[in-house]
Amino acid sequence: MVTASRNFVCVRPKSFEDLDESELLLSIYRGRNGRLENTVFTVLDSDGEEQLTRSGRSPKWLSSDADEFAELLSELAEEHVSPSKRKGKSRSLPTIKGLKLAMNVTACDSMPLVVAVGKDEKAAKKLRERLAPLAWSDEFIGRFRWVSLADTEELSKHEGMPTEPGLHIVQPDAFGISCELLAQAKPGAREKALSAALTEALETFEVRRKRRRGQHVREGERKGYSWEHATGHSERVPFTGKKD
Repeated sequence: MVTASRNFVCVRPKSFEDLDESELLLSIYRGRNGRLENTVFTVLDSDGEEQLTRSGRSPKWLSSDADEFAELLSELAEEHVSPSKRKGKSRSLPTIKGLKLAMNVTACDSMPLVVAVGKDEKAAKKLRERLAPLAWSDEFIGRFRWVSLADTEELSKHEGMPTEPGLHIVQPDAFGISCELLAQAKPGAREKALSAALTEALETFEVRRKRRRGQHVREGERKGYSWEHATGHSERVPFTGKKD
């Protein structure tokens, strides 16, 4: 599945967390009563305009299992080769927008989170550029979630998170509120030190026992946790398009 997906640009939309993306997703698939669902799936051509498959909630709407879906992707890649012969740009670090959302997504995915923190945007950009080749390498691709911060302001909001610039690889708790530090590297660390920190984090990371959704939600409610979507929309507050 991972091998087949490398012929595509795989995008994970933010759904209810971004108004423009919500509008785009709604144009791809409308669910019950014309509303945006919390998951939307399709495969587009290289221009991002033509749908190569029917849209739906997930790949399961097209294929019965991962092997069948991988075969479908391979067929689409052969049939729709981009005519461009220009040398492609280096791939950027696949970051999630904001630490709060990154902690939440990573907790849901039960994966380590790489928090790349610069003292300013210039320093943050340099750190992202050093991390990007590692993120796409055979050794680390698909094994972390990533977030980049241009200052340390958000760090103190999460118990267990270091509060200084640098590379911090953490394991969020089940609700993305607090975290455990797995490995670190200095702000100016080069590729070898960054790679060593990523390897250490993978060796330390422990996959937590999965719980049923209802049980997880009830436990979060007992603890007083809640989530306010950035757009104000959710499954309970339907989004059917921007209002002029």
